Amino acid sequence: MLLLLAWGTALPAKVICQWIEEQYKRGIVIRLIRESQIVDEPELLTDFGLYGHRATGQLDLDETCRTLRFTLDFTPGAVSLAEERWRRLLLFAVSFREVLDRRARG
Repeated sequence: MLLLLAWGTALPAKVICQWIEEQYKRGIVIRLIRESQIVDEPELLTDFGLYGHRATGQLDLDETCRTLRFTLDFTPGAVSLAEERWRRLLLFAVSFREVLDRRARG
């Protein structure tokens, strides 16, 4: 799971951070990305998911973050595009464990 951090924030909001920590403790691999790191790559600023190598999903939101549409795409081209987007995002990602370690060190 990748989560995007807003400009200038060290960690997500407390309620979100508690949810992330719970997921982390249950074995979910979580990585964080600062929005400022990918602002020049708008194609990475999107809400999408990969479902194995079989499908990709795209979530489109309005300006108040309400869901407008969720689209599943099973075409090989769409899946390849999403996999490439995921690989590019991982270049900017930091593991949640690393964030916790930094916080503990002060």
